[in-house]
Amino acid sequence: MAATAVTPPLGGAPIAVEAAQILGRPVVVRIERYEKDLHVALMGASTDEIASRDVAPGESSVVLSAPGALAAAAHQVVATYSRGTVTETLIRPITFRAP
Repeated sequence: MAATAVTPPLGGAPIAVEAAQILGRPVVVRIERYEKDLHVALMGASTDEIASRDVAPGESSVVLSAPGALAAAAHQVVATYSRGTVTETLIRPITFRAP
């Protein structure tokens, strides 16, 4: 299998994820830096939450299981976390393709 590019964290973003994903395989989200209340979710094309996880301090990655019946389409990995008195949201687009 050819290597795929990982979307690098922008401006010190706390997560990184491969933009191209394979249908039927879990989505691995790399934790670049822990942030307070870090939560990562796989969102569908219609913005429905498909899978999500809270991230514990010290975790280097989290795995989000995508259902096998997911359509080959654009989706998003969304990270939310606390920074000071506000909640930050980071969105990374991903696309699923057939194996």
